[in-house]
Amino acid sequence: MIVQVGSANLTHSSFSYFFRLFSSELLNKTLDKFNEALKSGKPDFEYFALKTRFNTPNGGEHIWVSNIILKEGKYFGVIDNLPESTTDVKLGDTIQIKNDNITDWMYIDNQKLRGGYTLRVVRNRMTETERKQFDADSGLIIEE
Repeated sequence: MIVQVGSANLTHSSFSYFFRLFSSELLNKTLDKFNEALKSGKPDFEYFALKTRFNTPNGGEHIWVSNIILKEGKYFGVIDNLPESTTDVKLGDTIQIKNDNITDWMYIDNQKLRGGYTLRVVRNRMTETERKQFDADSGLIIEE
């Protein structure tokens, strides 16, 4: 498969590389916002979560890890999705998160989603009906 990005034609593998590079760049530019909110102790901020990549035989699986704490520069949290491919972790496990494996972050600020970039992409691909149902089910306010 060839994908057109600007004036460059990218194969599927180079597109995947480009996406990871873009995601990594976005993450590096925005993770400080997550850290500031996490350290702030503001009562309106809740549900801190990091999406973490786990290696699998077919590549990788991205899983949300919640109840995040930052201790001595290291993140710890609880597996919050039922893993589908990886056998490294299971739902409810407490883990240390390797910074290099973080692929997204989120927290809730007065019902407003902060971060959650991959969640936004999935939501934007939904039909209008699906989006309305998702918004009602989640109770989140997702600003464009």
